[in-house]
Amino acid sequence: METKIKFLLFDIGGVIVLGRTFESERVNRTLVSWIQRKKKNYLICALTNNTAILNRLLKKKFKIYHIFDHIFNSAKMGLAKPDPKFFRYVLKKLKAKPKECLFFDNNPENTKTAKNLGFSTITFFNNRDFFKKIKKHL
Repeated sequence: METKIKFLLFDIGGVIVLGRTFESERVNRTLVSWIQRKKKNYLICALTNNTAILNRLLKKKFKIYHIFDHIFNSAKMGLAKPDPKFFRYVLKKLKAKPKECLFFDNNPENTKTAKNLGFSTITFFNNRDFFKKIKKHL
C-alpha cells in the first residue's frame, strides 16, 4: 500500500519567489494560490537557505510567509540544503516519514538529496511543468 503524502515542502527562492535579483523578484501568485487551496489537506512548509537579513527582507517585501505552517530557515537551523542533516532535521521536527513528504526545489542537487533520503520530489522549472508533474503525486 502506497503511503499518502501529508507534507508539501517548498523552497522559496526560485519556486515561490521568482527572479534573479532581489529587485526583480516577484511572487509566483499562481503557485501561491494553488498552495492556499491545498492547506486544508496538507501541512505546508518552507525549506529555505536564507540569511537572517534576507529572511527579514523577504517577509517585508513579499508578505507570503503566512501561507506556511512551518518555515525551516537555514540561518536559524545552522544547516543548509543539500546537506542530508537539513532534511533529517525537518523530518524530526515534523515527526514525518520521508515517504509522507513531497519536496519542491529549483536546485536539482537539493531534490536529489531529498529523493535519496526517501522523499518524493519535483525539481521546479516553471508553473506549466509543475502542474503537469504534480498530477502523478497527489
